Amino acid sequence: PPTNRDLVAAGAKIVAAVTCLPIAVYAGHVVWLRDQANADFVFAPAIRNLVNGAFHCAKFQALPDILKATVPDCPPLLDIEIDLERRKISESQAFHRLGRRFSWNPLKIDRAWEHACEVDRAYREMMVSRQLTYPQALGQLYGGEWETELPPAPSSPLTVGVVGPPYNLYDTYINHDLITRLRDLGVRVVTSEMVSPQDALAGVQRTTGQTLWFYENAMSGAAGHYLLSPEVDGVIAVLAFTCGPDSAMVETLTRRAHTLQRSFMGLVLD
Repeated sequence: PPTNRDLVAAGAKIVAAVTCLPIAVYAGHVVWLRDQANADFVFAPAIRNLVNGAFHCAKFQALPDILKATVPDCPPLLDIEIDLERRKISESQAFHRLGRRFSWNPLKIDRAWEHACEVDRAYREMMVSRQLTYPQALGQLYGGEWETELPPAPSSPLTVGVVGPPYNLYDTYINHDLITRLRDLGVRVVTSEMVSPQDALAGVQRTTGQTLWFYENAMSGAAGHYLLSPEVDGVIAVLAFTCGPDSAMVETLTRRAHTLQRSFMGLVLD
């Protein structure tokens, strides 16, 4: 279900006090799946890095271990590991190993992986070409509970870039429905996933100078692109309290925006 007060409280109750908000929320959802959904498995990947030199934070690297250690009677986890640099486990290898938990037919696993990659590629290209958010793109593809209606043309000429990891931008409980609130004010909102990988990489070079973190493109890359775009009036970077990588990136972005004399705000979720 969507995040709510009870889920956050359930997660915060079992994880350490220093744990960041996204991990506490994740743990709360796992508790709900254990108690209410009778889930057979919970997908909880341990992602170290997908690109050489760019790492996920320690808590996401240890996500399955954190859940097993803190969630009583934790449901069975699909705890694949992706570690391209240290253990030489690529994304493809990790998901092929996952596939063997459901089928020993390598051709079936290969076809499933290739189809998933094609769908993901088309999905990401749609968001860039049509300037859609994650929920809007899912709504266009699948309908149902996703955001199927595109917002009306903004009444204000103001355009704001909202950047950050997707779990900060689209969990409407923890961010108080930030994007909808901005749209209700007549603001045209552009987000991280609307920036192409090439433009995001260029944005990183203009801001932090190198890709160090898993969500560098979503934060530094998108912000760097929007800070230098004359069509964007300002940028809001959404970060979670106690998130080290987010804090480091936003501090650098704040200084870069000041140098460029551009409007920039770091919005901390806690």
